Amino acid sequence: MKSKLNQKYITISAYVLGVILFGLLFLLFASNFLKVIEFIKGIIHEVRAIIYGAIFALFFFPFLRTNEKIFTKLFCRKKDRPKLVKIFSLITIYIVFFLVVALVVTMILPPMLSTVTELRATLITSINNTRHWIETLVSDSPLLFNMYDSIAKYLSEDLFSTSESSLVSRVQSIGTKIVGEIVEIIIGLILSVYFLSSRKYISSVLGKALAAVFTPQHERKIAHFIKRFYTDFNEFISARVLCSLYISSITFLVCRLFNIPFYPLIFLIMLVLNIVPVFGPLISTLLTVVTIFITSRHHTLILLATILLTQLFENLIIDPAMLKKKLRPNVGAAIAVSLVFYALFGLLGALISIPLYATLSVELRALSAKLLSKKKLPIDTCLYIGYDLSAALGLENESVTSTDKLVGASEEKEDIDSVK
Repeated sequence: MKSKLNQKYITISAYVLGVILFGLLFLLFASNFLKVIEFIKGIIHEVRAIIYGAIFALFFFPFLRTNEKIFTKLFCRKKDRPKLVKIFSLITIYIVFFLVVALVVTMILPPMLSTVTELRATLITSINNTRHWIETLVSDSPLLFNMYDSIAKYLSEDLFSTSESSLVSRVQSIGTKIVGEIVEIIIGLILSVYFLSSRKYISSVLGKALAAVFTPQHERKIAHFIKRFYTDFNEFISARVLCSLYISSITFLVCRLFNIPFYPLIFLIMLVLNIVPVFGPLISTLLTVVTIFITSRHHTLILLATILLTQLFENLIIDPAMLKKKLRPNVGAAIAVSLVFYALFGLLGALISIPLYATLSVELRALSAKLLSKKKLPIDTCLYIGYDLSAALGLENESVTSTDKLVGASEEKEDIDSVK
């Protein structure tokens, strides 16, 4: 007599086995969390040229489509010439890009070299003068003097050691990192040409992989998520670049007007670091203000007021005009997301943190609204203020549950709206 397998028990066994495997994997991940993070960071470090190439391709893609429309009108009046249009569009984009880079380098590099040389010659003397000035101010208070002395010793011994061997080693280390990163950026720029020229083939390969792994419904959702993230990323990066140009240009003009020294270095620091969200403006402000405070104290307030006013104008006027509300999260969320992504993926993680958070938050809100609608619960978040979780979980015996209260509140709100 043949025994038949019960489909119900097979399903239950499969679920139990899946839960056990997931639990074991989670425990393994939790016990080796730091090693997993280091492994992920190592992989990203190895493929960062590809990531740079993808970022360049995403940034150039809207300009490429505009160029293709222009060259299609010029070359395709009698017959279709897609290859010629694509070639001319790519050549135009990269010629304009390299011309802009060459213009910026030729304008900034010569004064930058002289500024760095001048700063190096005056830095140690300026630091000593600043120390004497601060010591004179705090000499009357033993508490303040002890605090200053401990901070000065820490800075001079650990962070700003002026010994020749320490300076040489640090300069070599920083120079090696900068050169390595520049090489990766150049490789990424070359890869972006391939990504843009083969974008239809790459999209077809990715679409084929999605179709092979996921169902058509999940495939559409993933494609929609990628498209939304691409739109958010482009909007956010474009806004950050324009804001960085605005802040650095205004600061440069004020420095020239009031004869603040080392203005090419200040301009470059503000231009580069302000592209990074949240922490970029803070670090650039700290670096420039400390440098001017050490070398030219009477210009410190002017520079600090200029930076603060430009950033205030950016936060109150420019960002609301250029960015959607979802790309302007509250300060706490922006700091937390940027910190997490920077710790996991470095500078590239910090660049994608805000747009990825915005895209994920929209998708999660849509999913939450869909699930609540199925349960016939209100979607408005205001109705969940004071929600009793213990009663909802059955930890307290109440005749009226929190869910019933929510449904009642929702019906009451609908009645008030209908009366209005």
